[in-house]
Amino acid sequence: MTRANTLTGSILASIVALISFPLYILLYIDPAFVEFVTSTSEREAVKVANYIALTLFPEAKEFNTDSLSEYKEQHLMELQHEFQIVKVKIFKPDGTVIYSTDKPDIGQVNTHDYFRTVVARGKLYTKVVQKNTISMEGQTMPVDVVETYVPIMYGRNFAGAFEIYYDNTEQRNELRSLVAKVTVSVILMATGLLVTVLLSFLNATRNLKEKNEAVVALRKAHDELEERVCARTQELTNANHALYQEIATRRTAEEEKEKLIQELTEALTQVKTLSGLLPICSSCRQIRDQEGQWSKIEDYIQHRTDAEFTHGICPKCAKRLYPDLYDQLDDSLKV
Repeated sequence: MTRANTLTGSILASIVALISFPLYILLYIDPAFVEFVTSTSEREAVKVANYIALTLFPEAKEFNTDSLSEYKEQHLMELQHEFQIVKVKIFKPDGTVIYSTDKPDIGQVNTHDYFRTVVARGKLYTKVVQKNTISMEGQTMPVDVVETYVPIMYGRNFAGAFEIYYDNTEQRNELRSLVAKVTVSVILMATGLLVTVLLSFLNATRNLKEKNEAVVALRKAHDELEERVCARTQELTNANHALYQEIATRRTAEEEKEKLIQELTEALTQVKTLSGLLPICSSCRQIRDQEGQWSKIEDYIQHRTDAEFTHGICPKCAKRLYPDLYDQLDDSLKV
């Protein structure tokens, strides 16, 4: 689960990167490059303006038409071509144009606030004018230019200003090409990263599904095993119970057997037997014991066994001794 959450976060991060990088390039990198080109053109404009001021107006405290000559104008044309400047204007402190590469501009007055509040106070003023858009002077430019006002100060006094148009079409095109390449590269990299993460996510999802299926199968097997163990345990419990009953039955039988043996043993201890040859008188029927004494057979047996004698008379002796009484007996007693 943690791995799936990590991959989901990676996918979201890739999507954010895929969207953020082009926006970052569009909203930050491209303006930064434009700012770099603008600042570079601005620095170049300052250098050119200072060079022109030192070359053509070395002693002038204030720019005016008397400061210019045909030679200086020719030299300005040469500098324009040398520095690849699109257009150059020179302003008096009051904003009047005393020189311009476009002759119709000469004599016009710059009445815009930025000239009085910014340029006349000795500060640079720059604007990037894209192709087919209007410049600060209200003119439509055929190329991409950087329009820069460079004030020239004589001490603390405002001597005049240069308006220099630098053609930065080539730089802007190179910049656009570079930004486009970087954007495409970043998009391709982000797309590749997103595809990689998506493939990893799909693979992880498939592995997670297989894992879940394995877990389900394992749980099912575990449940089946538990059922089998429970059934086997019940069988063993029943068998164990039956075994206990059988053991109890056998133990009872053994106890009864032991009791019977004990009773028989006790009974045997009460039984006395006579064995061997007994010498008996053939006339009086007395028996001789081991000490050589003669005694009646009744005394001998009673003395050596637990038997007791009762006296009666058999039918034969009764007939012989008491013939009168014998004849009076029932027939069942005469047997």
